[in-house]
This record gives sequence, structure tokens and C-alpha cells, in this order.
Amino acid sequence: MRKVFFTLLLSFTLFSFLSHRAAADMATVSSEAEYDNFINKIVNLIAMRQELSADFEKEKRIGEAGRVLNEVVRIENELDALGVDWRSFLEPGGKSAGCAFVKNTFFLPAIHFANLPRHIAKLFGRTARASDVAAGGEVLDSAFFINREIESFSPSDIARMAGRNKPRGRITPLEEKIPGRAARFFCEDEEGRCFLLGFDPPGMEEQATGAAVIGSTIARLLGYNVPVSAIITVEGTGNERFDGRRAAATELVPGAGGPWSCYGFRDRREIRASKVFAAWINNTGWVDHNTIISSFRVGDVGLHRYYVDNFDSSLGSAGMRPKLPKDGWEHSFDLGVIASTPMRLLLKPFGLWRERYNRGAKPLDSAVGLFDGNVDPARFEAEYPNMAWRYMTTEDALWAVNLISRFTPGQVGAIVDLAVYSDPDDAEYVKETLLRRRKKIMEHYLGKRIK
Repeated sequence: MRKVFFTLLLSFTLFSFLSHRAAADMATVSSEAEYDNFINKIVNLIAMRQELSADFEKEKRIGEAGRVLNEVVRIENELDALGVDWRSFLEPGGKSAGCAFVKNTFFLPAIHFANLPRHIAKLFGRTARASDVAAGGEVLDSAFFINREIESFSPSDIARMAGRNKPRGRITPLEEKIPGRAARFFCEDEEGRCFLLGFDPPGMEEQATGAAVIGSTIARLLGYNVPVSAIITVEGTGNERFDGRRAAATELVPGAGGPWSCYGFRDRREIRASKVFAAWINNTGWVDHNTIISSFRVGDVGLHRYYVDNFDSSLGSAGMRPKLPKDGWEHSFDLGVIASTPMRLLLKPFGLWRERYNRGAKPLDSAVGLFDGNVDPARFEAEYPNMAWRYMTTEDALWAVNLISRFTPGQVGAIVDLAVYSDPDDAEYVKETLLRRRKKIMEHYLGKRIK
């Protein structure tokens, strides 16, 4: 009996593998409305696998095991036909261990530098293609990314999305997270939903909170798992330090665990190409420590989802401070810049050194910070290396360019309105700067002028 069972199991495994490979030629899901549908299919699939395991342990009839195997294969075929990378929802992987700054600044670059076969392949134009794409280059729906019909979101839809996720009623503080310059605290609203409230540091009124809301909304509409942030005026805490102040309220991710490593998923297109999106919104915080693995249950089945979080380092904000001219061009501790500084000081007086950015650039004002249209997406850098970006190919970048090109000026304006800037000129400046940066990114990768 056991021999027959293992024969069936081996046949199922081979068929499952071939079906998964064939899925690379299928179109991906384009409607967010189908998300619950394929999640339920995944849940049914896992439940049946568990039933299959139980059947074996109890040595039930082979005919019953065969029936379950056929149903498992049928569901896998349906998910593959939908273009769903259902395996990504199963066991959590790529956890970020240790100090992300040290690992990505010193350890992983050394490994990358020593990867001689990859450098040789790149020299001959044979860069490794992303592993999670269909034949047309589309990314499969997964625990990391859900393809959205960006054009379907009207400005009013975007406004309603933020409104639905604001705290409701009286706010009860639970725990202060970061006292001092940029106070934050966890709270609960009258419906029992938990939020993290983040405030602007002194002298940066509207800057960090506005950046958090705009950056996170754009990333979520692109397709990433991002917790929703909305601007509120805090009332009802009974604490004069907070009541009456503006804050960005971010609903907590259910089942939040530790961060995940971008480098650990460097073969995924949406992880590599996030460099283009980060360059567009000027998010220098798109790094490992701003990620979350979410574990959740549907019935008796446990699944996992991968989030990108903390967008207060977008636009002109660096979170705790306004951006400096070098932000987005250099890491906070950049070994390459340190090594080249003597050469720069030697050649610059003779006009032989061309600066990539204006070292004397000044912030627009306290609400916007330093945010301008000067962007080079190929050279954009986070506060410390995001090592997955080193593996981005031109094909990955063009996929990202296609997504950002689908945003309309009306949508960008509606997203900026969510920041609730008190000065309409600030809102208009941020909108126009986002559109200018998008235009430069498109021109860079498409190789032509964009009207």
C-alpha cells in the first residue's frame, strides 16, 4: 500500500512541477476583485494536502488518496492558469537576521563582488531573468505583489480608500514607541482597531506625515502590500502633548513578524524593480528594516504575506530630519564616495569633476523639504544598500516604467491631496515634481523625449 501511495505522490509531484513551469506562459490576474478568490483556492489546496497527509498516516484506501490527489492537481492548475505564485504564501522565507545596515553595507556587497560567474555573464549580456514572471514579462500575483488595474482607481476612489482606514471615534493610547524628536505611539480606536500614530519632528511640520501618506499610497496602488496611512487630527487621548496635533495614522499589519531580506528575494522582479519606484517617490527608506512578514490564518490554514512599510523617508523627508542634497545619490555611509573623495577634491578645481547633484540645494520649505526633479533612476541609492537592486535588469526596469506611466495626473493630484498640506502651493509643487520625476525616469529607460 505504501509503495502505491508513494508512486501516486511522485506522479503528483512531477505533474505539479510541470504545471508550474507551464504557468510562466499564462497571463496574470489583473483584477484586485479576484484576490479573495485565489486566496480561498490556496486555502482549499493546503487543506487538501493536509487531508492527504492524514489519509496516509491512517492508511486509508488508495482510491480515496487518489481522489484527493486529483483535486489538489485541479486546484493547482486553476491557480497556475490565473498566474498566481501560490507557493509564495506558504512557508515564510528570506527573513532578515542581524543588523540590516551592517549586513547590506559590508557583508552582502563582498559576496556580490566575489560572484565572478555573474559578472562574466553580465559582461556578455546574459543577465539572469527574474524567476516570477509570465512570458509577456508580467509579474505573477503573489504574497509580495498583486497586479492592480491602476487606471480603474478614480480620484474619489483614492480618497475613499484613505477615509475607510482612519481611526474612528475616541483614541486610546496603548504604548509610546519613540519618545522625543519624532514621537510615535500605538493606539486603539473605538472599533478595537490598532494604529501607529506618527508625528512630524519639530521644524518639519507636515513633511514626514505627508511623505508617509503619499509614498505608501503610491506603492500600494502599484501592487505592493503596504499598510494604509491617513492624516488625522488627534483628539480624545487626554494628553496635551498629542491632542490637537496632526499625525499619520497607520493601521497595524495583522500577524506582523520580523523583517524580510530584499536580497533573499533578489530573483523576484517586483523586488529588483522597486528601485525605479523608490527613485520616483524619492524613498531612501526602501530597505530591509522597513519590511514586515505577516502571518495570518484563514480557517485552519496558515498563510504569509510580505509587506513594505515606513514611507516617511519619501519625497523631501528623511524621517527624523529633512533630506540632505546627497540623499538618494549616496548611502549614509558610502564606501565608494569615501574612496573617491580625494579624487573629487583634486579634479574639481580644474572643472574635471562633474557632480551628480547640487550640493548646495536647499529645501523648498518646512512642509515639503528637499524634493526636486533631479533624478537618475539607475543611480538612485537608499540610506544603505538594497542589495536586490544590484540585480535589476533593463527588462525589470521597463516593467516598472510601464506601471508608473499608467498613473494619470488626476490620480497623482488625488494622492497628494491625501497629505492635507495647509498651503495649496506645496500640494501643487509636490504633484508637479512627482510628474517631472516620472517623466525623467520614462525618458531614461525609453531613450526618447516624453511630452
